Amino acid sequence: MKVFFETPVNAWIDAPGNRREWEIFLASVISNAPPGSIATDAAVADVVIHSSNEQIGDRCTASLIRPLAKADIERFVWDWGDRPTGRHSGFYCSLPSSLFDADRHRTFCYPIAFNEMIEEFPQPDAKYNFGFIGGLTAGVRGRLFRYLRPRESSDNAIYKIQGADWHKVSDRNGSSIKDEYADFLRTTKFILCPRGYGVGTARLFEAMKAGRVPVIISNGYVPPAGIDWTACSIAIRENEISTLPVVLAARLQDWPQMASAARAAWEHNFSEHHLIRNMLEQLKKMRGSAVRTDLAYRISYSVRIVGILTSQKIRPSVGRMRRRLTSLTNPATAFSKPSRPSQDF
Repeated sequence: MKVFFETPVNAWIDAPGNRREWEIFLASVISNAPPGSIATDAAVADVVIHSSNEQIGDRCTASLIRPLAKADIERFVWDWGDRPTGRHSGFYCSLPSSLFDADRHRTFCYPIAFNEMIEEFPQPDAKYNFGFIGGLTAGVRGRLFRYLRPRESSDNAIYKIQGADWHKVSDRNGSSIKDEYADFLRTTKFILCPRGYGVGTARLFEAMKAGRVPVIISNGYVPPAGIDWTACSIAIRENEISTLPVVLAARLQDWPQMASAARAAWEHNFSEHHLIRNMLEQLKKMRGSAVRTDLAYRISYSVRIVGILTSQKIRPSVGRMRRRLTSLTNPATAFSKPSRPSQDF
């Protein structure tokens, strides 16, 4: 099977530094791809991996609610947006379980390195038990700080609110934000990975790359296929934030083995040496599955998109009402929502 990677065309990839990161990433994985697996011309490729711009909330409603066409289902994409529709088949970083179809979707890593300073760090460098550094881009993150930050010292944990603009973080000029986050990974055992604007987060893959154990906190996230996640991660439901200290304290003795397993899983599935092989394996499975293209399926999938769209339109109002009530009843624990950066961090 020969694959051709279409050059991404969207506003985010054109931001300073991002296109350069894409070119570095693609050149690296192509140089490590199995012989004969990469096509330099879309016309001779068995599969073209397109970029995807279709995000819920970014386009007019009429274009989102139309029934899927057969051509939509037969088109393969690599989508790393926060709120994808899943209309096309292929690889997604943040497709929620409510839209996920195992016959034609796969959760996958992000295609560029957001922080080139992250590497495999020695296990003895990890002195904190667990922690989180990031922006308050979702309610679960606000609850995480509200419940856990007061007991930071007693839990030997680290928390810091740090909003970031991906345009700046992705720039290879270097920044204190990237230095600080890389050091956080180096010195922390369990990395809390709560959902943000989307159900997925790049910090999951960064934690694995660093040889640290990710703690997945996202009800709608579908983990990538082919990995024993129980051996290399911990999953907590969003309403179980308060149980984290007890759950993680019970797993501290397992941390060295889990950290090694997390790094091995990243290396085997998402490193430049194995990413294309993994992608080819998943493509063969998706192309070989009996994907439904009948009108009933195509209409029902569009109904699911409408459900997500409606929920996302209502949720901000509910969130504002909840924060207002919280500020009235307990001003000390109220969190204001920061302005939205260009990409979740």
